[in-house]
Amino acid sequence: MEHISNSLKAVMNQGQLQYSTQSKLKPVEERLSNFSGKTEINALDFIGEIASNDDFYKAEQYIRASYGLNEYEESKSKFNTLWSLVKNENWTSERLIRTTIWFLKSKKFATWTIADWFEYGVTLHPYSWYLEQISLGNSDRIEAYKVNGQIMYKLIDGQNLPFDKFEMGKSNKLQIDFSNAIAYYRQELKSEPTENERKKMLEKIETVGIQYVIDKIDENKKVQYDTK
Repeated sequence: MEHISNSLKAVMNQGQLQYSTQSKLKPVEERLSNFSGKTEINALDFIGEIASNDDFYKAEQYIRASYGLNEYEESKSKFNTLWSLVKNENWTSERLIRTTIWFLKSKKFATWTIADWFEYGVTLHPYSWYLEQISLGNSDRIEAYKVNGQIMYKLIDGQNLPFDKFEMGKSNKLQIDFSNAIAYYRQELKSEPTENERKKMLEKIETVGIQYVIDKIDENKKVQYDTK
């Protein structure tokens, strides 16, 4: 390996610490084979190829430049431990690059810890999370992507991903139907639905349709009237 001072300038001039939202998706086959779409994932683990030793070397040079760690021996043990853990988890180059960019922007001092590197990710959530967000009124803050044929959701946070985006039109209709059902519930039953009732209403609107929910509200109203 070249001495750090000899290679640092060349790497910085290359401007290679960038990611592209237009790059062709190259998923990690082993992860995709076990992917069910039912649990949240770090999307960066599904983009590109496994990070190489060259990727680690370049990331380390950026960090050393940022903190003024120009001597190779300085923090050597710390970096060796970090890269060992990262390699054991089979980070992709995309995850390493985006995490490095986040790290350089958010960690102002050289007193960083190895754990800091595992704080960052771009989380994609399953459909159950999406239903919960609708019930909380967050539907306009959500975007969706197709990952290996599964629809996954995340909050809009400025982090774009090179997956196919899912058209949210159907989801918007679900939100409208849900809002109408809530309004009808309040009007007819003179109360506020519980969190559990909201989740059940969403599930029924999605699987059966809003009319089923309206009919159930009418039945509950009749029961209330009969017991007065």
